Amino acid sequence: METMIASFVLVVGLVGTIAVFGSAIKFTGLSRDQVVAAALAQEGIEIAKNIRDNNMLNGSFADGMTSGTYCVDYRDQALSSCSNNGQLYVNSDHWYVRSVTSQKTLFKRKIVVDSSQTDTLKIKSYVVWRDGVFPSSPTACTLRQKCVFAQTVLTNWK
Repeated sequence: METMIASFVLVVGLVGTIAVFGSAIKFTGLSRDQVVAAALAQEGIEIAKNIRDNNMLNGSFADGMTSGTYCVDYRDQALSSCSNNGQLYVNSDHWYVRSVTSQKTLFKRKIVVDSSQTDTLKIKSYVVWRDGVFPSSPTACTLRQKCVFAQTVLTNWK
């Protein structure tokens, strides 16, 4: 009888421990996706800054950066239209790119440019993952919706 009770207590303890570890593994994966998405959103802002800086070196502030929605990856020298809904892929060098010849990822990125004010560009970089959808406004972009964004204002400093 004592052996059966001890076995029962041991089994209940093991089942509880396994359930806790299963939840921890699930939430670790979700956290990883959020961190990668946030880094990709910030990378989108940095790419837009790089394009603006190159424009400045060539004598133009916002060449090719009119209001609209664009897609970019680290290799781009200009903003380009989104032909694949912003889908990102991982190339053989482990960089996130827009090339469909690479391995598809969970992530999609879009860059929204507002050039309505003179000498100012408002840039927003949105990243969604898994079944997330791009929002109609920044306030609709939440972690619950599997969406993150970064934003900045670029000015003509010359």
